[in-house]
Amino acid sequence: MNRNRLLTSEMMENQETMRKKQEFVAERVKSRIDGLLEEADNYTRIMNEDYESFFMDHAEDMYKVQLELSEYRKLKAVVNSGSLEDIRSYLVNKVNNITNTLLGEKLRLNTTSATTQLAHILELELIRDLRGKFIMFLDFIGKDENVAG
Repeated sequence: MNRNRLLTSEMMENQETMRKKQEFVAERVKSRIDGLLEEADNYTRIMNEDYESFFMDHAEDMYKVQLELSEYRKLKAVVNSGSLEDIRSYLVNKVNNITNTLLGEKLRLNTTSATTQLAHILELELIRDLRGKFIMFLDFIGKDENVAG
């Protein structure tokens, strides 16, 4: 009887720990999305006031903010609808996909468009940074052995 109580108590503690970890991840994702939205709104204000200055000084940053916002919104959907294991699985797959992209992707595309080249490079920079952030989430929730850290 005492053994069953001990197992039940351990299971409840484990579930509580998992719930707290999921809440922490949800809070961090929401916080990052809020910060990115604030950045995007600021860039939009600058763009509306003086497009030429915006284009020269902030267009690259705005592009990366929009890409990052898209990735965090995808993560938020998983966080809001899944379990901690679903979040872990999503992050593991995302880190592995990013790693494969970074290792296999050409730095330069076969195009003469300078804008397309720049967008490609900015995307690679962003996913490299996201990889590190997602690995930190995995470290917090318990990293799976299939992730190349």
